[in-house]
Parts: sequence; structure tokens; C-alpha cells
Amino acid sequence: MTASGLRRGCPAPVRGTLSSSMTVSKTVESFKDRLQGLLDAVLAISGELELSEVLRRIVTTAIHLCGARYGALGVLDDTGERLKEFITVGLSKEEYEALAGIDFPHGEGVLGLLIQNPEPLLLGDVSAHPASVGYPPGHPSMRSLLGVAISVRGEIYGDLYVSEHLDGRPFEHGDQEVLVALANAAGIAIESAHLFEQVRGSAENFQRLLLPTLPDLSPYSAATVYRPAAEPNRLGGDWYDAMRLPDGALGIVIGDV
Repeated sequence: MTASGLRRGCPAPVRGTLSSSMTVSKTVESFKDRLQGLLDAVLAISGELELSEVLRRIVTTAIHLCGARYGALGVLDDTGERLKEFITVGLSKEEYEALAGIDFPHGEGVLGLLIQNPEPLLLGDVSAHPASVGYPPGHPSMRSLLGVAISVRGEIYGDLYVSEHLDGRPFEHGDQEVLVALANAAGIAIESAHLFEQVRGSAENFQRLLLPTLPDLSPYSAATVYRPAAEPNRLGGDWYDAMRLPDGALGIVIGDV
């Protein structure tokens, strides 16, 4: 084979190799970006203590990580068969107004599939599924859907959904893996928020026990009031008491808690 023949034979495989390497590199970079986004999201969610804020942040994070336009989180009731709460993110002001007076979904149709079988749900066309019951009047059109269950202490707490990829493509297995990982972290964050509420409730009850029983302070009027500090977590405040001093004067004691 001549030198010119070698030169003629080299370019094609080199171009193919470079193209393949660039594709792999882009895939790795995309994976790294998603992984970093997931780690950042877990830290952000874990930093929340109010349950309502935790749930909303989970949905917001889901649509960001999956590149979705809409997201929702349905919380199951005590029977585990219906949704008692439905948090949505992504609806415009006009879309919210169009749904005014429409009750939130309780788990009928396609949304009920995750309740009946808590395995990841990936649909390219919601309307084509046999379980689809359509949308209520004013509801935006949603074709694609990805949903996963959220478990807390081994029990299904609710379902996390994203719909409509921003670039128009259907959701893929990679999106599903990201959402499953987020759901696992969400379960831990929800449990932490529940524990915080329990601890805060116990602390509030204890602080109420510290309310003084005021004596007769005539001709003055007095009352005991429990009003916790608004920030950061509705705990603490000012401790106070009132009493008659030996000379008949009224004594008031106030201390910061």
C-alpha cells in the first residue's frame, strides 16, 4: 500500500472516532450537571423545616432537574387510596384562573395508576392510555407524563409528577432515574419536616405550661397570653409574671426566652 493510500484511508475512521468521543464527552458532562443539580437540590430541600415549603420545593426541583414545564405532588390520605392534597408548580396566572372553581384531582384516571401500583410511570401520550379520563375544562393540554412514588418510613406518602418537556421531546429513562433519586431524598426531607413539627408541637405545649396563673390584681386587669416569636420557628418569646408586692404595689417580671 502506498503512502498516499494510507493518507486516503485514515480520515474516515478518525472523524468517526472524534465524533464518537465528542458524543461521549457531552453525555458525561450532561450527567455531571444533572448529578450536581441533584446534590444541590437535596441540600436545599433538606434545609427546609416547614412541611408546606418542603413539598413545594420538591416539585420546583423536579421540574428543574427534568426540564419540565409542569410539576405536581399529590399527598395520599389516611386510606392510601385517594389524594388529600395536590401541590402544583408551573401553571401560569391565566392557567390558574382558568381552573378557578375546579377541585384538584383526587387520584382518578392516569394519576390513580401510581396509587394502585407505586412503580415509575412513563407515558409519551397520556390521552392514549386506557386509564385516561381526560382533563377538566380550562386545564392546559399535557401530553407526556413522568411520575414516581414518594415513600416515608416504608409507607407510600404521595406521588411526584412532571409533565411536558420544555424542548418538546418525551421523557426518557434518564429523566426517570433522576426523579426516582429525588423522590428518595424527598422522603427523608418530608420525614424530617414531620419530626420537626412534632418537636415544635411538644415545645409549644411545654411553653404553654409556663403561662402564669395570675392573682387578683384589682383594680388592674390582666390576662395570660401565649404568643410565640414569629421567627425563626415560632418558638421562644418573652416570659412574664405579675404579683402583689408586700407593700401592695403591683410587680411585673419580664424575661426573654
